[in-house]
Amino acid sequence: MPPASVSAPSHPPASAATRARAWATLRGFGLEHGVPLLVYAALTIGLTWPTVRHFTTSLTSDGGDAGHQLWVLWRLQQVLLGQEPLAYTRLLFYPHGASLLTHSQGAFSVVGAAAAPLWALGPEAAYNSALLVSHWLTGYCMYLLARGLGFHRGIAVFAGIVLMAAPIRQAGTLGHLDRAFVGLLPLTLLALHRALEPRRNAWWTVATGLLLLLTLLHNGFQFVSAALASGFLLAACWLAANRANLAFLSGRTALIAASTLVLVGPLLLAITMATRDLQQPDPDAYNRSSPQFQPDLVHLFIPSLYSRAFNALIGSKFLEGPITWSIETSVYLTWTGLSLCLVALFSGDRRARLWLLFVLLSVLLALGPSLKLLGQSRFTEYNLPIILPYAFLTALPGLDFLRTPGRFMLIGFVGLSVAASFGLAWLVRRVPRLRFDVMAVATALLLTETWPNSWPVDTLRPAPDF
Repeated sequence: MPPASVSAPSHPPASAATRARAWATLRGFGLEHGVPLLVYAALTIGLTWPTVRHFTTSLTSDGGDAGHQLWVLWRLQQVLLGQEPLAYTRLLFYPHGASLLTHSQGAFSVVGAAAAPLWALGPEAAYNSALLVSHWLTGYCMYLLARGLGFHRGIAVFAGIVLMAAPIRQAGTLGHLDRAFVGLLPLTLLALHRALEPRRNAWWTVATGLLLLLTLLHNGFQFVSAALASGFLLAACWLAANRANLAFLSGRTALIAASTLVLVGPLLLAITMATRDLQQPDPDAYNRSSPQFQPDLVHLFIPSLYSRAFNALIGSKFLEGPITWSIETSVYLTWTGLSLCLVALFSGDRRARLWLLFVLLSVLLALGPSLKLLGQSRFTEYNLPIILPYAFLTALPGLDFLRTPGRFMLIGFVGLSVAASFGLAWLVRRVPRLRFDVMAVATALLLTETWPNSWPVDTLRPAPDF
């Protein structure tokens, strides 16, 4: 007898309810992450213009430190290809080589790793892609922190725009890719925030340590900023804790400390040992150059020289005066951000005031070792300086490598983004029918005062394959 035919089991089609749930999940993910990423991508193109136009032919740079940054990106590509070790290069000071543990750029760059595949299109494409990714991911990481703090999606998108538009970060477009990407700062604070939430998994303490490690690998200055910010938020949690939370807070704090010690400690020890091997005739000379780069108090309230809307006014009014303008003094807080911070201050929200205090402390550090006002650093008939916290911070062991105090406004703008979001959220609650109009006006005002001129272009010289 012929064998009976065996028919394949039939699978009933998915039910309408299952398809609806899948579509709802996809739609929710798109609204939560896809839309913000598209917004930040569009802003990235505008804030870095004309990068996309000369993507494979020239660098967006003024020709200063871009060559150094390009070498950093190229060497990281060699690391990923297995041609070079992570923290040491054989290509400098041949045949002895040189340690990169004391390199200000750090041994590993997230945006450099993202740009590595584009080396096939040439060094210009690799460099420009790293610049674009720096802007794009910075906004998105700030958005994640704002969402983690409980802000509405629209307010969180605004928070990301505030950090993207920060003049001190935008100044990194001119050859400072490590400064252009500051996304690890809000991510570290987000992990810390979740690690201190009772309903969150304890593994967030390990995530905090991992992000601090990644920040240290990316840039030493940003690691110091992230560590100080983490300490501030931890101290704030302890001061606000009640007896019922003390046991939980003690356990989580211990886990954060242990994770950080295990993950970050070995690298810090290696950096310390590498620093001791350096032969410097005057180890403190680097730190003592801070006054050359410190901002004037006025810089906090006057738009950056890179602002398209205010460039002509600033150039004619202040450029030839006693104030020094540079990429290191672009610490302008923005009038929109300051206005929203004032709203947050008088809203009565204790959380908003905590972040405002954080911004204030960042500003004090960013002003350098002593106050400078209209080019003057000594005051009264006794010709005395006004000493600021930066002078004591950089006197601590291991922190004498800091010399650009204005960069503390990178972490300061993370706090400003949060504080301004509290102010915007308060306004939106007062006029719920006009919430989209209020957010649109705030965004338009912010971008108007921070939108940059077209950035300069630098064409690389022809180089032989060797």
